[in-house]
Amino acid sequence: MKRDSSIWQTLGVAFTAAFLAGEVALAQGDFVVEGMKQHDGERRDAGLWESDVGAKVCEIDSLTLLYGQAAQVERDASGEPVSCGKGGITKLAHGTRVQEITPSDSCNTRHPPGTYRRVRVLDGPHAGKVGCIISSALASESRP
Repeated sequence: MKRDSSIWQTLGVAFTAAFLAGEVALAQGDFVVEGMKQHDGERRDAGLWESDVGAKVCEIDSLTLLYGQAAQVERDASGEPVSCGKGGITKLAHGTRVQEITPSDSCNTRHPPGTYRRVRVLDGPHAGKVGCIISSALASESRP
């Protein structure tokens, strides 16, 4: 029984080290918003949120609609979940440059650290806005 426990501890330490190594690599420099690829190959804009909680509520409500439980979700005139408009700051287009800024508890209240990043928008119509964006929508900016 003790041996099984040490295996799990070793795996936990290895996972934590790999996670932190990825964080260090991702935390350097500016980023470009990649968004998520849709079925047709186009990239969907990525949401910039006040907090990760708002993003999570929107995600849950959107999935609830997707699985046919529309009666359980309050929707706006266009049929979108009302929750998706409450905590969202804006949508960032593919290619928008952002810079990670000092982490904030609001970006990781319901998620593991690093799932969401606190960023400042560097260009485009939303330049200067600050909020949380999911890390998977970001790519390191390549410099010439």
